[in-house]
Amino acid sequence: MKDITSLTNITSNYLKQGNKPRVLVHVADARDGTVEGRYWASQAYTTSDGNAYSDRIKSVQSIRSTIEPFGGMSAVSGTNLSILKADTDIQFHQTSVIDAKPHAGSGLEGHGRLLNSNSTYAYARTSPADNISYSAITVGQYKGITNYNVYRGFLQFQIPTLTSIEDAYITLQGDSDYSAVDFEIYLCEGTWNDTTYGIDMFASYNATQLNETFETGTGKNFTASGLNYFRFNRTGRDLIKDTYSNSTLRLMLVSKEDINSSRPGEGIPYNEFVKFTTSTMPTLTLQYNTVKPDNRTAKVYICYADSTEVLPTDETDMLQLWTGVVDKYTLSPSVFDVQLRHDDFRRNVRLDTDIIKIEDSGFENTPDSNIGKYKPIVIGDFTSVLNHRNGIGYFTNTSGTVQFGYGNFFKCLIYDSVEDDVIKALASNHELKETGSFTAFYESNADRFVAITGDISAPDDGLVQIDQAPSSPIFPYGLTSNDNGTSDICPISTYVPVFSSGGSGVTNYTYAIDTDPTNWSVITDNGQSVTYKTGSVSYNVSGELYWPFTVVLETEATEGYVEDALRINVYTQREEDSTLIEQTATIGDEHLNSDGQHVCMYWDTTGSPTYNVLKDTTVNIIVVITSLYGGDPAFNPAKPCKYRNLCIVRGYSARPTTEFFIQGKGVPDDVLGTYTGTLTTQPVIENPSDIIRWFAMAKGGLTASEIDSSFNTARSTFSDSEQVFAFQLNDDSNKKYFFNFC
Repeated sequence: MKDITSLTNITSNYLKQGNKPRVLVHVADARDGTVEGRYWASQAYTTSDGNAYSDRIKSVQSIRSTIEPFGGMSAVSGTNLSILKADTDIQFHQTSVIDAKPHAGSGLEGHGRLLNSNSTYAYARTSPADNISYSAITVGQYKGITNYNVYRGFLQFQIPTLTSIEDAYITLQGDSDYSAVDFEIYLCEGTWNDTTYGIDMFASYNATQLNETFETGTGKNFTASGLNYFRFNRTGRDLIKDTYSNSTLRLMLVSKEDINSSRPGEGIPYNEFVKFTTSTMPTLTLQYNTVKPDNRTAKVYICYADSTEVLPTDETDMLQLWTGVVDKYTLSPSVFDVQLRHDDFRRNVRLDTDIIKIEDSGFENTPDSNIGKYKPIVIGDFTSVLNHRNGIGYFTNTSGTVQFGYGNFFKCLIYDSVEDDVIKALASNHELKETGSFTAFYESNADRFVAITGDISAPDDGLVQIDQAPSSPIFPYGLTSNDNGTSDICPISTYVPVFSSGGSGVTNYTYAIDTDPTNWSVITDNGQSVTYKTGSVSYNVSGELYWPFTVVLETEATEGYVEDALRINVYTQREEDSTLIEQTATIGDEHLNSDGQHVCMYWDTTGSPTYNVLKDTTVNIIVVITSLYGGDPAFNPAKPCKYRNLCIVRGYSARPTTEFFIQGKGVPDDVLGTYTGTLTTQPVIENPSDIIRWFAMAKGGLTASEIDSSFNTARSTFSDSEQVFAFQLNDDSNKKYFFNFC
């Protein structure tokens, strides 16, 4: 669209003011059916030359513009439009109608039927299927001579990325009608997964109906000689859009009588089932929008019919009144209600954004769920606040180079994890000041973060990757496989025990297990012990646990001791009767002769008598720490033994596939100190005033001359009160609303 600056244009429209004025609105990327760029008019009107303007706009609120006194910036209000559907739906960018063929995967064809047969009806409905077939899709049930037989069909489709869905239906070619009675067929959400398929899928579905009514009776929906259409209802369309965009939709076709546990009538035989053939490929047809209207440019025009009742068809013949962008909206096939706001950078910011595309070099293997996501912006320092807690304990590895501990993280979107020895991800669409050496994984089953084994690196601006560490039994890599020597990339979960009991010569015994990693527990008397236990450990993780587990604690050097000074024993105990099962291991007595020493215990328990005991989730793990003063008996006074950050660590097989988290620092200043005022050192931008300056210049296109000295004053104010920001923006609207908030 062109801005209207022609005086001739203004004059010509002014002279036509008495001739039926019309307000027209154009929103970028909007489509009216198959017509791109059609204007929405204030009322229906057809000119003498046949040019029609649909009656799209029900109401238009007035747009007000004011000028601040004493040379202040102008303030322009937004407007609300209510645009009605005329003959076709309103879409944005394009409407795609696709015929998705059944998706084969996880050892399963994309379509087929499951059959279960049993003399007991309840078992026929709920047990795993007797067999699976891919040659037809049969739905229903019947009573044979002795057994009840239950048929359920299944389908699975790969859904593309979509942000809305206007229509969806499945097409199946009919084959045979074996039903002695009429029944209704439900499309239901299949809940099987990549590890549960085949005959185990039989009862893996959600019984909520996803389709409009489909009946098998004469003159109803089913036909054995033609195509059958299962149209999704609103619940089904919303499920596809909200849950299965860029994912695999799994469906079960089930008789309503089966869902209601209504057994088929008696008789030899008594049938109530129908069959669809798969010789004609089943298809899923979707009509959907691919782009959201957020931030789309909107322009409001006024024009007039001339003396021959002709309205202009080109914006160069209209008078542009106002330019804005879409701020808030609701969109359905029949109504588009939209609130527009003035597109003034100083008051309403539209930031340029970039999204992840598989067409970009190196991003060809991006997971479907990450395609189309916005490349993040990382602001501030994410390297502080490290705690000792469940999920992530506080410790370093034996070389002291990798520090763990719960803290502040920002998300990295995986774009390549095809190779076993590396996972590549995008942390930001800009340079980072610093990336940490520690990665985290969000374990949704336990609702907490856990650590990931592997070495983190940053090969390019905004890119990070986890490399598989060299095979080693040292901590934490010894936790990554059964053979205690292959360093997989996998999560490791920390369990912090609770205090159980301690002798009189023990002080601050809970410090070793609190969240502050700097606190020491102290055993002051010779021979005294402290006991900790886990309770019944919850191994609620999304993978197979590796063996063995490791007990980790940090010790402080104990002056004067050259002999063993500390002993750790580990036991297991059944929770229900508090019976001590057996001593699992006695870890060697430790020399406490260096600060920061980590006492890490490893067992390869495969084949040992304790292996099954350790796998029993109903047992407590008990750690007993004892002070040994067995060195020089003449040494007096005895020095205390100090320890902290006690925890038990387990590895498990859940490789990150879509995202992981890291610590680090976000956008740095340049060497000229453009944003922070600090030359050469390029500090991370974290002062609120500096952050706004960076957004305005780096993302908003303003120049240094357009930033006044008030920013420097604000910087000093924030610095004096030690106020800093740290956040990650990974959505276009978040950037807009953040700047407006500031």
